[in-house]
Amino acid sequence: MKYQREAAFLKDQLGSYGVSLMRNACVAGGAVTSVFSSSSINDFDLFFTSQKHLDNALKSAPRNDKTVETDSALSIVSEGRRLQLVKVVLGTPSEIINKFDFTICEGAFHLEEGFCFGTNFLEHLAQRRLVFNLTAEYPICSLYRAVKFIKRGFHLSGIDAIKLGLRIQSLKIDTYAELRKQLMGIDTLFLKDLVDALKGQETKKYDLNEFLSLLESWLEKLDVLVGQEG
Repeated sequence: MKYQREAAFLKDQLGSYGVSLMRNACVAGGAVTSVFSSSSINDFDLFFTSQKHLDNALKSAPRNDKTVETDSALSIVSEGRRLQLVKVVLGTPSEIINKFDFTICEGAFHLEEGFCFGTNFLEHLAQRRLVFNLTAEYPICSLYRAVKFIKRGFHLSGIDAIKLGLRIQSLKIDTYAELRKQLMGIDTLFLKDLVDALKGQETKKYDLNEFLSLLESWLEKLDVLVGQEG
């Protein structure tokens, strides 16, 4: 296995419970990016190979006052580590990373198979380039996440800004249920307060001006969240 040192470090950081979940899952996204950029790991996103394995993990996961659950994921704290059991994406490591938004996030780790990277993962991470993946499923979240990465010293080119804008423009959002799905993305804690404010309106027709008015009331809070993550 390549990158044995990084693999050992990641398993150590996951803790025993996190490692036990990886019999039927992989860690992908931000945790792998952090390992290869010598950054601190905020949380671990676990992606399962099948609905059966995900259901088993959700059923047996420990819950306490730090547990947060949405339609997208179950977020728990175990051994002082925050683990997110992702519900909305299933598959092999290569299938999962193909759905991520930026090439610097296209990294996964599986206990038996080791690391799996997108074609330009290591190159773009070393260059600190934000290159948008047009197959990303939640581009609105990607636009917000781009701010976080830019604050960390990454660069988004004009071309990739256009790609991201065009991907957002291609979305078909007719109801608040579809908007909530886009705002939740993969991450349970991402924009959670704003998403919660849309509960009860799922069947209501989406109105841009109405939503912008709601968003205006959250801007200060969102800026605080971005600052904390930067």
